[in-house]
This record gives sequence, structure tokens and C-alpha cells, in this order.
Amino acid sequence: MTIKRHLILFVIVFFAPFFLLAQAPTGFATLAFSPFPGLSFNLCWTPIILNFSVDGETSPGPFTDTWSFGDGTGAVVSDVTTIPDSPNHFYNKPITFPQSYFVFLTRTNSSGTKISSFGLTFHDTPSLFLTVPSTVCAGNPLSVTANVTSSEPVINWNWNFDDTNDPADPGNPSGTSNQANASFTFSNAGDYVVSLNLGTSFCNAYSEINVMVLPASSCTATPVTLVDFSGYLQNSSSANLQWLVANEQNISYYLVQRSFDDKEGSWLTIDSVMAFNYNYERRYSFTDSNIPEGASTIYYKLISVENGVQTPYKVIAISKKEGMQVSVYPNPFANDFNFLISNSPTSANIQIRDIMGHVLLKKENVSGDVTINTNFPAGIYFAEVDNGNELEVIKLIKE
Repeated sequence: MTIKRHLILFVIVFFAPFFLLAQAPTGFATLAFSPFPGLSFNLCWTPIILNFSVDGETSPGPFTDTWSFGDGTGAVVSDVTTIPDSPNHFYNKPITFPQSYFVFLTRTNSSGTKISSFGLTFHDTPSLFLTVPSTVCAGNPLSVTANVTSSEPVINWNWNFDDTNDPADPGNPSGTSNQANASFTFSNAGDYVVSLNLGTSFCNAYSEINVMVLPASSCTATPVTLVDFSGYLQNSSSANLQWLVANEQNISYYLVQRSFDDKEGSWLTIDSVMAFNYNYERRYSFTDSNIPEGASTIYYKLISVENGVQTPYKVIAISKKEGMQVSVYPNPFANDFNFLISNSPTSANIQIRDIMGHVLLKKENVSGDVTINTNFPAGIYFAEVDNGNELEVIKLIKE
């Protein structure tokens, strides 16, 4: 028996309605091949039907071809001299990627049987879409969020910030970046396109988004009044942050940043919190649940974002020392304030003294978040928090 085969791999997609197996494919592809030992194809998985065929057959028939597609299914094509040798098969989306199959063709005629095979590996095709802040201002950095879903790591990031019409920067018609987290500053107002082409080892994804950049003159921020910003350690890997604000106007959201040394360049934005823009005081709360092991002191910075303009506020530090931890908010205070007592094995007693040492207020057997109501005159006071084993003394300021 003489069987002549040629190696040809080509994919032709016909968009037509097919329904096969458990999932509806969106297209059709033809795979013609004549395998050599060790031959393997890498494909990015999409819901299409593959059509398998052997190209260039010249030996006498009739043949009976038995196909095994490597996923527990197969097909038999008889009398291939009159019937096209092109079985269709749809591979369900693998549970994990990459997923490899070995495809076998057993061809039989009156002279005997021959077996050919090749490897077929499906890789995860990433999904991607971009999001930008609701307001973008000329002269302020624009941070674009790439929302990526892929079970295989992304190794290539190709950002393009279409700034072709910006006369302020004619030498750099387009801003580009190959970083996962990219930002760009548009010098002038206008409509622009931001795009990202990313890739894994074998597969790519592309997305773009239109960005309307407002003139800098329309983006003047009115800083919100930050009454207090405080936090405490919940356990070795999480901290709770709280801030009290007033006079919120047109605030889009708050950024929470974290650092382990409070140095320039070390701050990382860990989350954003939507603003409610109430015309009265509003308390916000956020929990950082991913404090890494080994950090002795964690610094947090709060930033408000209005019309794309970022306004930073105070930095607080939270120590991961053993034992009871006490924080007070707000401080300075007008009338009422709170103690946050954490990591204490027992309840605690609180005493508040004036600068002469006179005890003005006592609270016994307290824990957690405790509200103190006072009618003290303006001045400086000292709070003693004692759990029987540890004593914390905190300076208070009454406005």
C-alpha cells in the first residue's frame, strides 16, 4: 500500500450556526494535515468546530478511516474515495489550560493498516476590557484599569495612548507602555483612544476605550474636609481604617494607599472607596485584609479624587507590635470621640485626666469601639487605657 501525505495546516473560519455536543460553537475551521512524528499544534481555544482531513492522498482505495480525537470521542469514515475524509469535531472548553490531546488516524485498505498521530494543545484565550475614571482632566495622570481574565500568565503588555493630535508634544505622537499598570497624562482636552494589546505565551487579546479629556480649567478640586483618619490592627494580616469627612462635593471616590516605609515611590494603591457626597458628616470604613507577613509597621494614606484631580490627606501608621493597641478618633475632637481597643486579651478601664492630673471621667470593662461623650472645656487632656497588664497613655485635644 502506498500512502502519500503532505503536511498542510490551515484554518478557514466560516461563520455559520452549528450546534454540537454541550456548547454552541461560533464558527467553523478546517484542519488539513499529514503528520510527521512529534508534530504538535498550539491553538487558542475558541468555540469553533474543527474539520479534520488528510491532504494529498494518491494510494488506491477504498479506505476506512478511524479517527480518535483524544478526548474520549472519535469518528469512522468509510469509502474515502467517494466520501470526503473530513470529520468534524468540537472540543468543549477545557477546565484547565493548557490542555493537550493526541489525535490518531487509523487508515485501512485491502493492503493493510497505518496509524498517524499528532499533538493538539489548546491554550486559554484571555478576555479583556478597559475601564477609566468617569472624569479625566488635562494635565493630570490618567490610570487605566485592565480587567483581564486568563488562566495562563500575561507576559506582554502593549499600551497605546493615542495622543496624535496633541500639539504640546509633537515629538511623541503616541504614548506607549509595556507595564501592566500604565498611566499617561494628556496635555490638552479632547477625545482620545486608549488601547491595550496583551499576550500570553500563545494567545492575545485586544481592547480599546474612548476617553474624553476635560480642560484643566474645569477640573478645579474643592478639597473635602477630613475630620479624622485612623486605623487599628484586627489581626496579623488585616487592619481596619476609618475616616470621617464633611463638606463632600463632587467627590468621585477615595483611594487607599499603603506603604511599609513611608517613602516616595513606595506607595501602592490597594483599593478605592466610592464617595456618597453627603452634605453632613459621613464616616467611611475599609479593611485591608492582605497585610504581608514580616511587616512591622504599616503606613496608610488617604486620597480624594474629584474631577480626576487627586488630593492627598494625612498619613497614619499602624504598628504590628504584640499586645493591646489603642487609637482615638477624631482627635482633636469637638464633643464626642471614640476609643478603638484591639488585640487585648481582657477588657480595659479608661481614665481621662486634665493637665493637672485630676480624673474627669472613668469607664470600666470596655473593649472594641467605645464612644465617649464629654462637655470638657477646650484644652489638652490625657487618656489612660489599662487592661491590667498594659497601660496606654494618649494625648487628647478638645477644640
